[in-house]
Amino acid sequence: MSSTLSSSVDDVLSTPVATDTAYKHLVKKLEAITHLGRASAVSEYDQMVFMPANAAAERGAQLAA
Repeated sequence: MSSTLSSSVDDVLSTPVATDTAYKHLVKKLEAITHLGRASAVSEYDQMVFMPANAAAERGAQLAA
């Protein structure tokens, strides 16, 4: 990382408001990733256990979305 970029990142992260905002943004993104992973797991379980044989194309489209 260049020294100019490094110092500007340090300046931004040194303010409590910026750090708090960045942390909240990170938490929201991680929550979304977690929810998507859980939804995918439910769909994959359903595919293995309950899904009718002729529904494979539709389930593939759901998992790809």
